[in-house]
Amino acid sequence: MNLRTIHSALFPALTLLAVSRAAAAAETVPVEVKVAKPTEKAAAQVEVKADVTHEAQASLGGFFAAGNTSSLAGKADGFYQLRAFRHGLRVEAGGGLAGIAVDTDGNPATGYEIPLDKNINTLLNGKLRYDFFFTEEDTGYASVFGLHDSAAKLATRIRAEAGYRRFIFHQDKHALSIELGAVYTIERAPYDGDTNADGKIDLGDDVRFEKSGGSAGTRLMLAYVNALSENLALSQSFEVIPNLWPELEAPYERARVDTGADDKLGIAEATTCAATTALTLNPAKNLALSFLLGVGYDFGAVARRNAYTNYDVNTSIAVSYKFF
Repeated sequence: MNLRTIHSALFPALTLLAVSRAAAAAETVPVEVKVAKPTEKAAAQVEVKADVTHEAQASLGGFFAAGNTSSLAGKADGFYQLRAFRHGLRVEAGGGLAGIAVDTDGNPATGYEIPLDKNINTLLNGKLRYDFFFTEEDTGYASVFGLHDSAAKLATRIRAEAGYRRFIFHQDKHALSIELGAVYTIERAPYDGDTNADGKIDLGDDVRFEKSGGSAGTRLMLAYVNALSENLALSQSFEVIPNLWPELEAPYERARVDTGADDKLGIAEATTCAATTALTLNPAKNLALSFLLGVGYDFGAVARRNAYTNYDVNTSIAVSYKFF
């Protein structure tokens, strides 16, 4: 099985992963904008409100893909967040299934050699975040994020981070914020040791594991929200996480880099990026329908070693219900 075929086999579930990662990144900045007359005072002048608020929301989403692979995938997400005076706590969790039928010989006339119901993959993610509000515009945060994706043979990705968020502006109809922080990531996945030096892992080996050993990096995120009307909002987020230290083992690098491959990822080489554009319609007070376009780039130490490209472009749809 060549790299292009393997990429086709992994693409749908990795697309779901990219949507999840980008959407999760966007959700870490819970910004609300309301359609109202412009205020005279800048948002930065507003004092921290002395109140306690709760919010909970559940979402269902999915996509269908066809071509060299035929897939049907679904995902459920949810979050709960609490704001008590200067403190904020947010818990997120999600999971999904993706059935992937694969045309391994690339011949449509012979159909799919691997049927959809024989190749079920799982995706799980969770996140815990704490915020301390210095003002309404300045926040310090710390979070822990966990991810599992069986299609990418990524057993676990654990990411701890801490940083600072600042609203560049936060007006009635739109808001723009920036987050900057430090990140520590550990990845773990099955491998075959690349004994034949082809840069591929053995998808049937579930015994031995490769670990990234942990890498320190930085995180930059921009998030923008615009209330186009009373029931329609547009949001855009962009997140980039380059590694800084140390160099990471990368036995797959020679399979994806034509020249200069040294089987290690140096500074900024184990970089992940996620950009998500979302259009959200609120037909009812507690109901939302979101259409998302996501672009994910992942050159992590373990994930996507068998992918033919470093990036995914995907579309998704989600229905959300806000409980309170």
